[in-house]
Amino acid sequence: MKATGIVRRLDDLGRVVIPKEIRRTLRIREGDPVEIFVDRNGEVVLKKYSPLGDLDTLAQEYAEVLHKATGLVVLVCDEDSVLAAAGPATAGLVGRGLGPSLERAQRHPATGRWVDDPGRVVTPADADSAFTAAVVTSIVCRGRVAGAVVLASREPEPAIGEIAVKLAETAANFMARHLEG
Repeated sequence: MKATGIVRRLDDLGRVVIPKEIRRTLRIREGDPVEIFVDRNGEVVLKKYSPLGDLDTLAQEYAEVLHKATGLVVLVCDEDSVLAAAGPATAGLVGRGLGPSLERAQRHPATGRWVDDPGRVVTPADADSAFTAAVVTSIVCRGRVAGAVVLASREPEPAIGEIAVKLAETAANFMARHLEG
């Protein structure tokens, strides 16, 4: 763990304020759920909660099946990072943060489709290469965007059609149903 040098006192109700700088860095907003862990040394660790994090194995299996069916790169993301990835050149994407364009794209509770639009190239943060085309479908659970399913291509002339859009929507609905259940 890295020390921040910030010290806070508990109030009479046992509450502690997480400083604004840390909330901003970790992208924790008012109302976001936070998990509390206690390790063997008695240290308390707070972590932004991702309901999709509990479905990481299922998400990986679904991504692999979608990749085999479509030949496209498949990503399943929560609000902050890639949870599952399948397809060519996806090694190392799991756990990586989202790029700004993917963050914006997944916040819309509908399917977005961008083909060869450099202003809207969808990519995980710090990825070696961007996707030339993508279908981004938000995973909406109880009226709130919990993540996204991305079907993407790095080919110069991608073959992302209506079937890919429907498959992305189906995957997002499947993940949302598991979150609600």
